[in-house]
Amino acid sequence: MKNKFKDKFEIMLFGAALIIIGGIISIYIQTKAGSLTPPGSPGGTMYSLSDIAGSGFSTNSDSLKQIKSAILSGGKGSSLGSDMLTNYFDNQGLFTAHSNNCDGTESFVEIKSGSGLGYCIEKEERSSAIWITAKYTCASAGKRLPEPFEWSFACHSAGTLGLSNMTGNWEWASNFSLPIYDGSTTGVGAPVFGNSGCNYATWNWVGNTTGNEPSNVFRCVR
Repeated sequence: MKNKFKDKFEIMLFGAALIIIGGIISIYIQTKAGSLTPPGSPGGTMYSLSDIAGSGFSTNSDSLKQIKSAILSGGKGSSLGSDMLTNYFDNQGLFTAHSNNCDGTESFVEIKSGSGLGYCIEKEERSSAIWITAKYTCASAGKRLPEPFEWSFACHSAGTLGLSNMTGNWEWASNFSLPIYDGSTTGVGAPVFGNSGCNYATWNWVGNTTGNEPSNVFRCVR
């Protein structure tokens, strides 16, 4: 019985290897041809590798890595999803740690001691607004809403950083929303942090089946 099981297992591994090798050969052939045809493309539309990897594409391994990265990530965007505003944030480098260039209204949060890299967070919270307005307000200022780690990390050093009112109010703390069902209502929500302490968090509606759009104070980061 053990030998039969071993034989079947080896056959399965061999079959899987053939499938993987076949896929690699297929991609290689399409790559050498200079174009890829996305499955289900209307009219069999052809996209050149330069369309996928950018104008600087060449047939070296680095460019192929760019293609792999683009395919795996679904295009340029941040981890939880992408839209036009998130694309703007990416293009502006707003999800990239940087050296201290904060102005007088902001404090610099170093993400790793001694690295000299981090982000700027506003010292004062802004007036209460619905999530969409808060997100757009930050974008208009060349900033974005903080993500949960950024908000909480800054909150724990609020005194040292000179940040006011980090607790006592719920603050919007993410640029991304997720589907929510609270047992009676379906909608979309986004994280809020603060209230009774730096580790207090919940979510609030971005919109739902009742049309509810609550407002919260917020602060922007860059």
